[in-house]
Amino acid sequence: MSYGAEQAALEPGREPRDVYREIIQASRQLNFLLDRQFKPEDVYARLELATTYVAGALTEDESDPVYGVLPPFEAGKVPADVYRRVLECLELATVIGEKRDIQMLRLNLRRELRRRDIAPADVYDLATTLLSELAYLTLVLEAKDVPAQEIPRPKHIFPSHVFRMAGMLQDELARLEASM
Repeated sequence: MSYGAEQAALEPGREPRDVYREIIQASRQLNFLLDRQFKPEDVYARLELATTYVAGALTEDESDPVYGVLPPFEAGKVPADVYRRVLECLELATVIGEKRDIQMLRLNLRRELRRRDIAPADVYDLATTLLSELAYLTLVLEAKDVPAQEIPRPKHIFPSHVFRMAGMLQDELARLEASM
């Protein structure tokens, strides 16, 4: 007796974004099985690292790193707000990639922006995707290695703190786009 799975037939017309959507659905199901659910501090750490990558692309002299501006704190933000802002960052990264003829992931942002069923795990997955795209983008752009900006980390991190960090990343990406 042998065990195995049938090879699934390829579906013509499927795009990378379709696969990404399926991965998100599978990830949601797996997240329900986890003992530890994703928290805002998990997303915060991803975005904090992403700001460092982009700061390296903005910096010409490693001894004088250029960082984004941390926007004012806005209380009352929820995971859906953070998700939308991270999507905007991903769109900026895609535009930067296109300007430099760098192949980047393209998502149907209009569809994603309309979603109302955003869970913290969705934000984490999107932030992880953004981080990987920015790691690749800044590698191709030959970004400098700069230290993370020293920002006092809140003792308890809420979606509003993550939204603020995403705002700093958005500022850096906007500056990077303007410099191209």
